[in-house]
Amino acid sequence: MSHSRRIEAIAATVEITPEPTPEERVAILAALEQVLSAASRADSPAFSAWAVAGRRESLLGRAGGSRAGWGRGLDGEPGC
Repeated sequence: MSHSRRIEAIAATVEITPEPTPEERVAILAALEQVLSAASRADSPAFSAWAVAGRRESLLGRAGGSRAGWGRGLDGEPGC
């Protein structure tokens, strides 16, 4: 679905009060579409840079050890 069609679909189901100007409505709907699309990508969030750095530092010298601290197994599936 194209970007404009997604916004049109959202616009058909959203009521904004008080009634915004046409320019404000477009901006609000575009922001809402971004939030909703970001929420759908949040199913598998990426680790932040500081979290990766901290885990890497904590695992130094543990060659071949468990990667349980990463929260995922070697196959990419969630770990215990």
